[in-house]
Amino acid sequence: MAVISKADFARELGVSRTRVTQFSKMGMPVRPDGKLVREKALAWVRSNILPPEDAAAHDQSGFATQRARLTAARADLAEMDRLTKAGKLIDRAAVVEMNAKVATLVKTRILAIPSKVAPRLVGKTAPEIAAILTTECREALEAIANTEVTAEGQRAK
Repeated sequence: MAVISKADFARELGVSRTRVTQFSKMGMPVRPDGKLVREKALAWVRSNILPPEDAAAHDQSGFATQRARLTAARADLAEMDRLTKAGKLIDRAAVVEMNAKVATLVKTRILAIPSKVAPRLVGKTAPEIAAILTTECREALEAIANTEVTAEGQRAK
């Protein structure tokens, strides 16, 4: 018997992990460690979520099956909308954009250190140079840490 995570089971069914959690609250068997025995979970979904086989047999167009899929898809979209409004789910493109901005900021601050401190290092001893470089690195890192980076359309917090 294959043991799988709720996330893997959700991918297999084409539903959200939240929907699988809803199934478990409705009575789908879940192991104490939170994982699922794949065969038992599939059997539960077939008997409790999918339309009965004889109804599908009478419905040549598969309308009942498609209706069940549509209902599940609408529930998933509603859940994603709720999470987005609560600030717990953000757009992937926004994350990629923010990461690019952070990388650019870090690169710019780090590459500015040599030209900024070079004139002050002339004639200094090794310990003095180390102290100056340490101070500049700390200032650059502090400036990076204190900068708010947001994607277009996202509010800074």
